[in-house]
Amino acid sequence: MKEDDIRPFKLRKQEEKLFEEDAKEFLRYAKRFIDVDCPACGKSNKKVSFRKKGYVFKRCDTCRTYYISPRPTPELLKIYYSSSKSAKFWQEKIFPLSRDARMKTIYKPRADLILDIVLKNNIGRELLVDVGAGSGFFGQEAVSRNFFKKVILIEPGPIKIKSSSSVEVINDFIENTNLNLSPDIVTNFELIEHLSSPLEFLKKVYVLMRRGSYFIFTTPNMEGFELITLFNRSINIAGPNHLNYFNTSSIRLLLERIGFKDIQVSTPGRLDADIVANKHKEGVIDLKKYPFLYYMLIQRGDELKEQFQEFLRCNNLSSNMMVVCRK
Repeated sequence: MKEDDIRPFKLRKQEEKLFEEDAKEFLRYAKRFIDVDCPACGKSNKKVSFRKKGYVFKRCDTCRTYYISPRPTPELLKIYYSSSKSAKFWQEKIFPLSRDARMKTIYKPRADLILDIVLKNNIGRELLVDVGAGSGFFGQEAVSRNFFKKVILIEPGPIKIKSSSSVEVINDFIENTNLNLSPDIVTNFELIEHLSSPLEFLKKVYVLMRRGSYFIFTTPNMEGFELITLFNRSINIAGPNHLNYFNTSSIRLLLERIGFKDIQVSTPGRLDADIVANKHKEGVIDLKKYPFLYYMLIQRGDELKEQFQEFLRCNNLSSNMMVVCRK
């Protein structure tokens, strides 16, 4: 898997430029931003870790979570995403061009992982609910495999999949959603890092579930290789797009506060090594200052880079984590 497969270089650079414009323009609402405590453990932290292009990043001394504070309210975030030029560019340019690659390298493997988890944990297969379904690609893959009798996709934005006997599309926020059926499994991918209040969102997910059902989600791991290496030079560490940066320990604290049990955390990310190598080639980071990384990621080529990525995956050191837990 290569970064350019799902985010072609030229389009990625255009999107990054639009994102910077969006983020700068959105600062006109900065006086309405609110201070928050650590989104993982709830402790109060006043110390600023760093600032980046007008946004203030703090680090929790207790659980090592990074987060933006002051931050936009949910109402302000709706304004941001409804007017975002970069979000529109993603939907109209990058997603259509990379659809086939994303199905092959992201959504099909993701469906494989989910099915494997379902079988290993003997999870029921009556109903899967995907919250924040995005483009609907994962939902489409889940429906096509017929390993759930019904799939419900909850997504406030535009989604091309149409409701049928096997799939129901709810165009709304989860906060406004009430289900007549109790799901066997709830999924959510790459969302909680964007939310003003992950705690409130996860509480709503918990309420939707029945005792014994499972929740599976993904989010960045701040203590993974890509984010540790690039740190605030990473495009993924930027406001107001990403507000919360959990790690494999702090995400457990957040889920335990709500009442989730049997929490399992893994890091199945596949792009850390390639992204860091690309940032060296783009001049964002100079790996020659780190001779071992330069030798591994640049001089030795793709084979060793893939082996290194597998090492990261197996040792919970990738910057993308997947969490499985139970109500």
